[in-house]
Amino acid sequence: MTQGREPLAELYLAVSALLIASSFSASRLVKFGLPLVLLSALCLVSLSPLFLLFVALYIYVTWRLTASSNNAGNVWLTRLYQLIWLVVSAGLIVHQLPGYQGLLLAENVVLKANSLPMNLYLNVDKALFSWSALCFVPLFKRSLPSGKTFNWWLPALFAPLGIGAVVAIAVSTGIVTWQIAAPGYFAIIALSNLINTCVAEELLFRGLLFKLGMSRLPGNLSSAARTTLVLAITSVVFGLAHFAGGASYVLVATIAGLLYGTVYLLTGRIIFAVLTHWLLNVTHMLLLTYPMTEF
Repeated sequence: MTQGREPLAELYLAVSALLIASSFSASRLVKFGLPLVLLSALCLVSLSPLFLLFVALYIYVTWRLTASSNNAGNVWLTRLYQLIWLVVSAGLIVHQLPGYQGLLLAENVVLKANSLPMNLYLNVDKALFSWSALCFVPLFKRSLPSGKTFNWWLPALFAPLGIGAVVAIAVSTGIVTWQIAAPGYFAIIALSNLINTCVAEELLFRGLLFKLGMSRLPGNLSSAARTTLVLAITSVVFGLAHFAGGASYVLVATIAGLLYGTVYLLTGRIIFAVLTHWLLNVTHMLLLTYPMTEF
């Protein structure tokens, strides 16, 4: 680990967790005030004040969009807020907002034998996106309408089988190989992956994009056809978001997206897609080369 970064790593994880937790508060002061306080404090030790300006704008826009009565009768103002939200959200998700720099824990480090070297960062920007997305999509409550009774054994059975299938396909492509061992920094990577990656990505792909797709597809489609098409589209988009890993990685990510989406459909709750996503990633960390095999 880069010298002197240990306390900052714990701080980044704590801030990320508190950002997400604040979204569940019934107090609007806590929900919208605590994220600004947390990231302002982080600016004192790491983040740039320029990034804090975008944070303040993002929090304000999220508040305005959730307070729909404040925007009543002003469609253009609402559209402006939505555009700002989309642009800033995209910057947060890809770590490219001006003034933002993740915490570098290790540079050009090989975490497991036969694996590609990588730069290991901790981030808080995706957690801020998760905070905002949770103002529009629930994490634990049912967000997918269904008259069916929830059967807990369906995801409990399907998720492990799906994870095994994705692992087998990934190994068959050659992008990863078997390497049973915990990688370096395992605890930090696993926690950060859950808090910053899995929650944010599932809220985006199985939450917001799924909701958008269901509302935008032609009304003459049957419910089953609409659901199947949205599942396919969101999974492909999820796969394409991993284009940096190459064509095989896109394929594996698309299949993984189908797994997460199916778990979401079986349960109607994003939290189960988050847990499936995280379990697959942890399986990758423990059983395979990480992040990919060195050729």
